[in-house]
Amino acid sequence: MVAAAGILALQVALASASIELLSAVRAYVGGENLYSKGRRSAQMALRDYLSSKEEADFHRFSAALSVPIGDGRAREALEQSPVDLAAARQGFLAGGNDPKDVEGLIWLFRWFHKTQLLAPSVALWREGDAGVKELAALGTVAHERIRAGATEQTVAELRDRARAIDNRLTPLEDAFSASLAKTSRQAGVVLLALNLGSAAVLGAILVLFTRLRLQERAAAEREIARLLDAVGDAVICVDGQRRIVLFNRAAEAIFNSPSRERLGTAVAELVTAQDYPRLEALIDEAVPADDVETLTLRIHDLRARRADGTSFPAEVSTSAVRTRIGPVATIVLRDVSDHERARAEREARLALEASNQAKSGFLSNMSHELRTPLNAVIGFARLMAMDEASGLREEDRKRVEHIEHAGRHLLALVNELLDLSLIEAGQMTMSLEPVDVAAEAERALTMTAQAAMGARVRLSPLARADDRPEAEGGPHGPARSHFVMADRLRLQQVLINLLSNAVKYTPAGGQVDLSLHAREDFVDIVIEDTGKGMTPEQQAQLFEPFNRLGAQHSKVEGTGIGLVLTRQFVVLMKGSLRIESASGVGTRVTVSLPSAAPPSMAPTEEPSGPPTESRSSELLDVIYVEDNEVNVELMRQILALRSGVALRVATTGAEGLAMARARPPQMMLVDMHLGDMTGMELAASLRVSRDTASIALIAVSADALPDQIDQALSGGFDDYVTKPVNPARLVQVIAEQQARLASRRQAASGSGSATPR
Repeated sequence: MVAAAGILALQVALASASIELLSAVRAYVGGENLYSKGRRSAQMALRDYLSSKEEADFHRFSAALSVPIGDGRAREALEQSPVDLAAARQGFLAGGNDPKDVEGLIWLFRWFHKTQLLAPSVALWREGDAGVKELAALGTVAHERIRAGATEQTVAELRDRARAIDNRLTPLEDAFSASLAKTSRQAGVVLLALNLGSAAVLGAILVLFTRLRLQERAAAEREIARLLDAVGDAVICVDGQRRIVLFNRAAEAIFNSPSRERLGTAVAELVTAQDYPRLEALIDEAVPADDVETLTLRIHDLRARRADGTSFPAEVSTSAVRTRIGPVATIVLRDVSDHERARAEREARLALEASNQAKSGFLSNMSHELRTPLNAVIGFARLMAMDEASGLREEDRKRVEHIEHAGRHLLALVNELLDLSLIEAGQMTMSLEPVDVAAEAERALTMTAQAAMGARVRLSPLARADDRPEAEGGPHGPARSHFVMADRLRLQQVLINLLSNAVKYTPAGGQVDLSLHAREDFVDIVIEDTGKGMTPEQQAQLFEPFNRLGAQHSKVEGTGIGLVLTRQFVVLMKGSLRIESASGVGTRVTVSLPSAAPPSMAPTEEPSGPPTESRSSELLDVIYVEDNEVNVELMRQILALRSGVALRVATTGAEGLAMARARPPQMMLVDMHLGDMTGMELAASLRVSRDTASIALIAVSADALPDQIDQALSGGFDDYVTKPVNPARLVQVIAEQQARLASRRQAASGSGSATPR
């Protein structure tokens, strides 16, 4: 035991040192992120200053550069002889490092900066600091020359020098980050090996000691077993260490486990983890005091667990006896499964509800976390493609198109996964209404036409037929509109998915046809292609999620869940999906949906449309509340597409609320996840004040689940734009709000009232 205690102390000390070292390495990795972010922010601020010549941009440059400069001063202080610890602490704090990590940063550098563990990283750090100083000096020169009235040629030269510095520093930062990651891995491997070795020695000693103790207990167990082996209920005796010392024959039968496998094991293995605290409390109550000879018998309900892991309800009573090995608790257990079946069913229903709630939370988090970076990828790619004045080379423009295409492919995968998960959780809802399937089919053909052209597949015009003889127009003429009961959005998704599949799997020169056929109570949507078709084996696996039937080895993109979703959508719309295919011939897909009567057409007013630039020269004052700098920059560039918009930015909910109260804007774009509050909380605060209640609130969020959107619209928001932001959609929202504001001004002017804000 003395040896075990010594090894245990060594293990604790080693583990403590390991945690300290890994924590310091983690702090350096985090500090590197702050270093890189500060340097890049300074680079962007300097670029903005060279363009705007505004002092605010220069101050932002200086503030951002203070982070890498602080870290550089800390390194220089630690490399001095003697070391200047005070300067090192001040430098790391100026670099934005957590005060709790500063001592660890200093300790790791002093002990390991000349070793193979940190030397490569320190060398890269030193080289990067030289570039940061050069950038700082360039900023000072730029500030002096701009204040002195520098010419555009001078500014251009400064901009080129800044770009050259950035080109040198970026690969250095990447190398520094990779070097730190390698250091972290190496440290983890070495420390893991040391800890495992120490733990193995300690474990061997403890196993040996345990075996000796078990042999001593075995004799006592056999003595008690002879007394209780004939009892009809399960009788289990437990010593003071909560280990089984007796397991009678009835217990063997109930738990489906021989006593030789149970003796010496923990009694916790006989009940579920949830019920073990209760059993432990009952055992504590059963152990008698020194002057107590007997205890009162009490019966309790617990869930016991068999050797195969299955659980069953049991009635349990505990008592205590004295033996030569000390007090022993006796557990008498009876299986009452038949009496608990109804309760088990009720608990199963509750567990299912809890599982669905957890799944909903996961879907929300996954949607938000994936859509947030996609917002920047797709948004900036789209803006670059739309910017005809950028002077992009054709090769670069194609690269941008590839980036946007890949981002949208990933977004489609996210949307399909969310839809599939919602269906599996029973949370997918359909808004069924009469829908003109011919109009939707024409729209789907239009949206698929570009892909078909790129694949050199002929996409035939919509063919409509009616099996009744009095139908007008013949099988391919302009027959009447066909209305079905469907969810318009999901029907469009079904049509586009099926048409896209037909185009993707049809070789160049092939043909895809879409036709409509009205029956008594249904309308059949038929899509036929002249593709390669499918074998019977492939058709048998057609609706297995993520099974692409071998297409994953081809150049055809896909996820393997689009067709699964399509069938689920059709079923939820009370329709059916039938697929007929033959290898080398082609595929015919038939979607049958219930017929519907055409909706009554109510008179509508002519839409006024968005205001033109000449209708009002007043700027639309907009506040964007967003804590992500990349999203803010993307929004600036999107709104630059529409003149007449003045944008103000708040990075927290409190800042946005204060800005709105000080000078109420006409519109606010609000992210739903801010650092200090949610978008819903911000909207509630704005709506309760008379000064801010009339502000048009637009949610801009990566939360894309239907219930999240509905909650926002019912909680005070006027519109909802999901990330990744579609620039055209956002500009449309801005135009609609400008139209509403113009209408308010016109109405107020006509009534003689004061012009609304």
